[in-house]
Order: sequence, then structure tokens, then C-alpha cells
Amino acid sequence: MTDLHGADYRAVRRLSTRDNVTLAEAGETCARVPVESLAPLLASGHIEPVTAALREAAWTDLGRPADEVPA
Repeated sequence: MTDLHGADYRAVRRLSTRDNVTLAEAGETCARVPVESLAPLLASGHIEPVTAALREAAWTDLGRPADEVPA
């Protein structure tokens, strides 16, 4: 497998250590997740590539301000 980088993935659900220290909340990047954990988390569906997440949500909320209504 190619080199994995935590910032390229986001958590599908909360990820934590055995001591219950949060590494990533759902939707956050996996930048704090140990590199050696990324492949198993990806295989198990606990994380997903950021690009897939962005494609899915790309048109959901564009953050466009509301249209002004003339007074």
C-alpha cells in the first residue's frame, strides 16, 4: 500500500486511544491518528478518503449567503 497520511482521511466515527483519548471526531481529519493505524481503519470502514467525503457533500451546503429580499 502507498504511504498513507492522516490529513488525507476523515473519521467516519469518533476515533480514540485505548485510554479513551479522542484522536478524531466524526468528520474530522485523521491527522492525529498514528500512521500504522490508518490502513486497518480504512479497511474496516472507520475512516474514508477526504476526497470521497468532499464529493458526497460538495453540493449539500455551499455556504452561500441568503439572497437579499428588496425592502
